[in-house]
This record gives sequence, structure tokens and C-alpha cells, in this order.
Amino acid sequence: MEYFASLRCFDDFIKYYYMPVSSIYFNKNDDHPIKPNDLDDFDKKHKYYVLWSDNIKYQCHIVCLGVVRSTGVNKHLSHNVV
Repeated sequence: MEYFASLRCFDDFIKYYYMPVSSIYFNKNDDHPIKPNDLDDFDKKHKYYVLWSDNIKYQCHIVCLGVVRSTGVNKHLSHNVV
């Protein structure tokens, strides 16, 4: 099952982004993405690195996780996470 993350990136604090966890890395130089065991298996204060389509990793905080993209969006909106 693939999880999706609601993200807040350091270079754009205004927008929230939604990406599969298969593109999120714990450290910048990691070769393998994170593999959360459940929807609460992440640290809200940790700076994760998200691999974008331009092959650059950007620093982001994970706001919440969802089972599918729409779940992550809905969970984020329903909890008014800031």
C-alpha cells in the first residue's frame, strides 16, 4: 500500500504539496525513500527531503500521511493542520 504525504516545503511556506512517500527521503544523501509502518510513523519536526521531477531534493516537513492522495488532502484539511 502506498502512502501519500501532505508536505510543507521550506522554500514555499504558503502552499501545501501532496507527494507519494516513495519520493521522500530521511536524509539528503539517502538512496532509498522512507517506508512508514503506519500513518503516524513520521516526525513532524524532522526535515525530510522530497525528490521532485527536476531530480532535485527539497527540504520539507511532513504534515500528515494518507493511504491515497485524496485521503492525505482530506485528512490535512479536516484537522486544519498549520
